[in-house]
Amino acid sequence: MRTFERFPKENKCPICNTNENKECVLISIVGTGDNPDKKFQNYEAKVFHLDCIELWYDKSGNIIYQRVVVPAGTKVCINCGSKEDLTETDVKGSKEYLCPSCIERVK
Repeated sequence: MRTFERFPKENKCPICNTNENKECVLISIVGTGDNPDKKFQNYEAKVFHLDCIELWYDKSGNIIYQRVVVPAGTKVCINCGSKEDLTETDVKGSKEYLCPSCIERVK
């Protein structure tokens, strides 16, 4: 992954919502490729601070994904991120929340 030393002043990082001048990377936007028949395409991209990205690799599905850390005190479903009709659960002494559809999947 190619990185850049300077963050463009006219953009904001989608994660921290600042344009602090530090190392960054361009990440392609899904569905914006100009030629789906070719291996290499031109894509629209967003610029992210490199230190805002926390990538994880799932060997079982061969997937790289961004882990999103929710600010303390924010109530969201621990499985899907929904904020609707949450049920509080106690997991190892920590309050966690599940939405109705995720509760059904767990049963």
